Amino acid sequence: MKSKGQRAAVTTGLMGLCLLFCLAISVSVVRRCEAAFYDRAAAVASVFPDKASDVMAALKIPSAADLLAGRNILSAYGYNGQLLDARFIAAEIISVSLLYLLCFFIIAALALAAGRRREARRIADLVQYLRQVESGVYPVLPRSGEDKFSHLEDELYKTVSALRESREMAALGKENLAVNLADISHQLKTPLTGVSLMGELLLNSLTDKKQRQAAETIISQNSRMTDLVSSLLTLSKLDAGVLPLNRKPVSAKDVISSAVQAVDPLLKQKRQNLVIQGDNDSVLFCDFGWTAEAFGNLIKNCSEHSPEGSQITAAAEQNPIYTQITIEDEGSGFSPEDIPHLFERFYRGKQAVRGSIGIGLALAKSIVERQGGELYAENSKDCSARYVIRFYEHAPEENNEYMRSLTPNC
Repeated sequence: MKSKGQRAAVTTGLMGLCLLFCLAISVSVVRRCEAAFYDRAAAVASVFPDKASDVMAALKIPSAADLLAGRNILSAYGYNGQLLDARFIAAEIISVSLLYLLCFFIIAALALAAGRRREARRIADLVQYLRQVESGVYPVLPRSGEDKFSHLEDELYKTVSALRESREMAALGKENLAVNLADISHQLKTPLTGVSLMGELLLNSLTDKKQRQAAETIISQNSRMTDLVSSLLTLSKLDAGVLPLNRKPVSAKDVISSAVQAVDPLLKQKRQNLVIQGDNDSVLFCDFGWTAEAFGNLIKNCSEHSPEGSQITAAAEQNPIYTQITIEDEGSGFSPEDIPHLFERFYRGKQAVRGSIGIGLALAKSIVERQGGELYAENSKDCSARYVIRFYEHAPEENNEYMRSLTPNC
């Protein structure tokens, strides 16, 4: 960007060019008038060829008497103070005026163009500065003299400084929150683990049937409490943006297989079979562990709402834009009024199984969308439940809520 001294030098140069142009116009006018007078003097000299020397002497050094006598003669023939033709004078005046106007407009256009270029550079510099701020870099905003952008520049710098301070405080707050959540997790899991161990010891030492049933209930409820605490802490970390997600290309089949292992006891208990279909080379751009947990919650939900001996299908499909995973069961499908609320926390639909907390689907959706993916539920053509997950190769900067409410009338 040009400094104030450079801009002054440019302005001075333009003014100098304007003066030179005006001087050139003035010299041209004088030359034209001199040429016209020369032609008239030549015409007069041709009338008195025998007195050419006297005429030349009168032209070079006229005396007062000669001037007076000559003016009287010219006056007698109608030349009163004006020798040149009026049309010639008018033409000269108009041409000179037009030339001066042309000079003015040229200088004004150059000055306007220079001003616009200067404004464009100022705007480009400010835009570049904002882009650097957006990327997390906070350079010092350079001063470039006083102009109409100076006030905006000052306010912009104040706003960016406040934004930087807010970001630093937010980052510190997230760091503190992550530490606090880790402490809470540890503090909660320690007694829950102790209760679980004591319950196992108590169960092994009891022989009475009713007492053993009571001990088994304690162990079961403690396990539910442990799962609930773990899920709530994970959701809190996702909401706070402190859950580390290592997104990288992984095999879709491997992620599904890992998810199946977590729910395999439930599948065996209900004698259900999970079949993986589709392209074995499909790749997901995601965090392997957390995505497997999200898939596990979806498969678990399908298992709970499907009859014994049924089949659950997980199909992978990839295109240049995204990789899609479809998990479908052979149950009775979703109730149309439940679909808009399926992924709400603690929501229990009409067909919710006994003991369901209503947090597994919400956790799965949060994990998927936190990675720039999409998750929605729908009924298939056979009126069975289907979950559709999409992971994009280049995830969007902001996660968009995406949910389908149009389903077949089952």
